[in-house]
Amino acid sequence: MNKKKIIIISLSILIVIAVALVMLLPDKKVTIYNDNIVDTYEPEFMNMDEKSKSGLSEDSKIQVLKRGDEGGVEIYKIIREEGDIEYNLETISEVNNIRQ
Repeated sequence: MNKKKIIIISLSILIVIAVALVMLLPDKKVTIYNDNIVDTYEPEFMNMDEKSKSGLSEDSKIQVLKRGDEGGVEIYKIIREEGDIEYNLETISEVNNIRQ
């Protein structure tokens, strides 16, 4: 009987630790280290007002790839699934340079 209690308590503790780790994991961010300078990139998405001004569905998820000098969206990407989100800063930079 004692062995069963120990196993149940051990499994319960492992489950609690696993759940805590999942909840504490940060959102997807990319951290780039350049000459002791840390740059963290977190994808930016259009808000409802920007979507309506652009004539886009308010239900869609739109990643902003470039903003103009006045803060308006110049380049965006429609996100159909999580894998479509751009985290590679080099790719985003290339897109910005191509469309200038």
